[in-house]
Amino acid sequence: MDKNPKVSVVIPTYNSAQFIVETLESVFAQTYKDYEVIVVDDGSTDNTKEVLKPYMSRIRYIYKENGGPASARNEGIKNARGEYIAFLDSDDLWLPEKLEKQVEYFEQYPDVVLVSTDRIRLVGNRLIRGRKKCKRVSNDAFINLWWCNSIVNSSVMVRRFCFDKVGVFDESEEIISAEDLEMWLRIAREHKVGYIDQALTIYRVHKDGISRSNVNRVYKATRVVITKYMKDIIEREQNFRKLITERFFKYYLDYGISLFYAADFPSAHKQFSEARRYKKFNIKASFYYLITSLDERSVKKLRHFRKSFCTIWSQLKL
Repeated sequence: MDKNPKVSVVIPTYNSAQFIVETLESVFAQTYKDYEVIVVDDGSTDNTKEVLKPYMSRIRYIYKENGGPASARNEGIKNARGEYIAFLDSDDLWLPEKLEKQVEYFEQYPDVVLVSTDRIRLVGNRLIRGRKKCKRVSNDAFINLWWCNSIVNSSVMVRRFCFDKVGVFDESEEIISAEDLEMWLRIAREHKVGYIDQALTIYRVHKDGISRSNVNRVYKATRVVITKYMKDIIEREQNFRKLITERFFKYYLDYGISLFYAADFPSAHKQFSEARRYKKFNIKASFYYLITSLDERSVKKLRHFRKSFCTIWSQLKL
């Protein structure tokens, strides 16, 4: 009987036929070889299964009815045989040493149950380095994660036993698009988490990712999650009132800016108004609040001017 692999690679997929082969090849190119690959097809209606046929001998393919990314990851967890579980979205990529570095990290730090890595963004065919900028507000990893989610799904590796202790991903409809943040918070609340300051994951940014519906779904779900864990912030942070005020100001400001770039100016205006409830005299929030109070044509002109100015400025700096 074959021994269990050390690592289970869980790849949830839904209509990602155009990307998943490249994703799989990045797994097969890993320097660390003691792994299994579980592809959970979450009810794809494209030709995902067909493009996977040449790889069926190298993967465990599981088809299920569509239930969302949380349910697909949970199906992968249920079928995983490895001591460690590594998650990889079906359009993202890994650099060759990713698994090797994370297994070494776990062996070096046995009290850590989750380790993530830095990432490179892939926008079209352009690779952009540099991690997501998240302000450090505490020495507590849980509080920092509640403040700003800097963890990319495809960079995460977790000790399998952790899910027996904290449970699996929440499949509730109200937190779809923030189920990852909810899970990382649940883990960080009880356990130590680690980070490898090396870009080992490539995160694909889609051009349609800034649509109004996507923005609203992500931010509404995020608000549910950060509200859910407020009681833990109160218990863990002495100066919790200031931190909560700052967090909700940041939430509404970020929400408004995202809607602004999705060209939903009236909705953006409402979010900037909410942000100013928490910090009335903040220059950035007030500026966007005033801009989005103008008619749509004027706002688009200002956006175009800002874009042109930024382009000229970046060229002058070269």
